[in-house]
Amino acid sequence: MKISEKIKAKADEIVAEIQAGANPGQKAKEVFDKSQAAIVNGGQSDQWKDYMRLFSEPEDLAKLIPDGTEKDKERAYLVSNGMCFMGTTPTLLVNVNTALD
Repeated sequence: MKISEKIKAKADEIVAEIQAGANPGQKAKEVFDKSQAAIVNGGQSDQWKDYMRLFSEPEDLAKLIPDGTEKDKERAYLVSNGMCFMGTTPTLLVNVNTALD
């Protein structure tokens, strides 16, 4: 599964929680907590990698680690989108395109 597909699948899980009345749901809280830890600890940290594992297979994890390229913008949006809980967490793909696939 492509990274963008995994991101969309996670967003769909969060939307399903919202529709079921969970506010916040377990999946949304996990994304929120891990994104916060990733931001606080930085792009090379274990916490960053732990967050990005939500959206990648082990062999694709390196694609989600900051490397000084244009793709860092999408990586940053992916982490920041997870922080807004019920606001942008359901739309994790906002400003993140398929460039990370």
